[in-house]
Amino acid sequence: MKKLISIFLIMSIFSLGLSTQLNASDPTDPNKPVPYLTYTTGPDNTQVLTQTAYEPAGIINFNVSLNNPQDIFVHEDLIYVADTGNKRIVKLNKSGDLLQIIEGEFILPTGLFVDDEFIYVADPEAQKVFKYYLDGTKETEYTRPTSPLFGNSPYRPSKLVVGARGIMYIAGLGSVNGLIQVNHRGDFVGFFGTNPTSLSLFTQILKFFGRDLALNEPPSPTNVAIDEKGSVFTISPTASKQVKKFNIASEDKLNINISLTELQSIAIGNLDNIYILSKSGIIQEYDSYGNLIFSFGGKNTGIKRPGLYDNPVGIAVDSNNNLFILDQNNNSVEYLEKTDFTNLVHTGIASFNDGQYDVTLWEEVLQKNSMFALANISIGRGLFRQRNYEDAATYFKIAGDVQGYSDSFWQIRYNWMQTYLVWVILAVMLVYISVRVLRFADDKKGIYEPLRKLNDKTNKVQLVKDLKFTKQVFKHPIDTFYDIKQMHKGSYLSATIIYILFILVNIVSFYLTSFIFRTSSVESYNILQTVFSLSGIILLFVFSNYLVSTLGDGIGWFKDIYIATASALMPYVIGAIPLALLSQVFTLNESFLYTFGNFILVAWSGLLVILAIKSVHDYSVKGLIGNVILTLITMLIIATIVIIVWILFNQFYEFVYGIIKEAMNRV
Repeated sequence: MKKLISIFLIMSIFSLGLSTQLNASDPTDPNKPVPYLTYTTGPDNTQVLTQTAYEPAGIINFNVSLNNPQDIFVHEDLIYVADTGNKRIVKLNKSGDLLQIIEGEFILPTGLFVDDEFIYVADPEAQKVFKYYLDGTKETEYTRPTSPLFGNSPYRPSKLVVGARGIMYIAGLGSVNGLIQVNHRGDFVGFFGTNPTSLSLFTQILKFFGRDLALNEPPSPTNVAIDEKGSVFTISPTASKQVKKFNIASEDKLNINISLTELQSIAIGNLDNIYILSKSGIIQEYDSYGNLIFSFGGKNTGIKRPGLYDNPVGIAVDSNNNLFILDQNNNSVEYLEKTDFTNLVHTGIASFNDGQYDVTLWEEVLQKNSMFALANISIGRGLFRQRNYEDAATYFKIAGDVQGYSDSFWQIRYNWMQTYLVWVILAVMLVYISVRVLRFADDKKGIYEPLRKLNDKTNKVQLVKDLKFTKQVFKHPIDTFYDIKQMHKGSYLSATIIYILFILVNIVSFYLTSFIFRTSSVESYNILQTVFSLSGIILLFVFSNYLVSTLGDGIGWFKDIYIATASALMPYVIGAIPLALLSQVFTLNESFLYTFGNFILVAWSGLLVILAIKSVHDYSVKGLIGNVILTLITMLIIATIVIIVWILFNQFYEFVYGIIKEAMNRV
């Protein structure tokens, strides 16, 4: 008994310690220095946990009060804030000491940009851009452009950046034509970085019939940034491509798969890293190629905690790539300091940007986090530069970098062909000669006679005859479906075997398909889900078509539809695995061949299914179209009913289970 009590006490203490440890690591714990988790890109573009990237280093205590600030900019480690509510610009150092105040002519200053000579301020209410010397002396102001090319476009500057030769890129409220380009003299240069428009399916249908609901205008960019090379970045409230990077020709050269919404601000670090701030308080850092490095931060839910925000509106970066976050509701600026781990990652990025390709730096990153995709990509790039293509391909595959893997595999394939192409040609010639010799020997000696006898014997088996009958669908599809209907060829068993082969081929071809063309990762692929979904679709189609045809004027029986549909799938059953094997020797340069081959197989089988419906039910073209449409609608209705019944059953099960559990607890 004493031993049992001792064990119970030990387990209780252990459980209490474990509970305390879990609570201490809770990211919502207000006493924890970092009340958020940090994520990075892992294999196959999944987000995985990583070490803390930036730690809250405190709120900068100003000796002036801010009122509804709307923008922040850091230049030479000095902080400039658009103190919008107080109609002024304040300049401070990191300690919060007030260095300068610029005020007097502003109505609603909302945008800031500072270079080595001037301070630029965007004011949408004044409809001006103000330009000051660094000492606070006004140099000039830019009013609405008078050029006829500017037309009736609104001129309400809200954010801006300045590039080479004093060219301003102004994000204006309601400026649907994109950023407004103005030179240092105030002359209108043109619109830049216009967002593309997109039409919904409903709008396209109306447009086809000559009806427009309203003008379809692109959204205006809401914020803008610029890097040292002159590339201009914008964020816009678009359905896709919220973040864009434009070169001098106004071409978007960035592909960021961003999951955030309501983006507030964007800044570029001295490594050309891209920092994006969302309204939810999430901060994401990308490298210059658009690869996610870190994602962290969050929204305040009650108690004010460092690193979480009420209404973040601006982000800025200092010379050491530390961050400043402007919170409008709290009228505060929070300082985030990068960790040693982030410093290691940045050192690796700087090394790569300098063309050094230091693999050892990124190997150190992988030692700390083996799931860090950017490290695998960077090592792959370094090994590629060193012409170690096999190892480079391995790292690219781990990181899920299809382009990098394709480039490496192209080099591997090229080297292999240089070494073995002659031997491959000789082997093909040897096989061809061997086939011709064996055929000649068969003509003289009949060496294939035992095989022919075996074939004749197996042809007498009904199942074999039924399976071989389906081969006719390749040469004479209409005759095949006619024989199924009128001559009663085929059987349930042979059709079921074909359906099973169809499902197995889908599974096997997925695993055999090259990493370049695979639609999902091997780890996330669910075999049972594939089996049930394909089986369900096949049975649902056959039953729905039989139901529609029975209620209509179709003459085919369920067995006819079942067997004919199976026969129609033969092109995909025969061709999918060879195409998957062929994809192993393709790169992205030959992606058209794989895509076209896959399209041919699917389209061929789909066309045969339509011919099967027409032949089995003896439909006209009009009747065929109606039957296909009604079959698809019936499938959708049945699937919806099944889903509803399944949901209701689960709810009923949970209800009964809850009652039984409650009853057992009371007993």
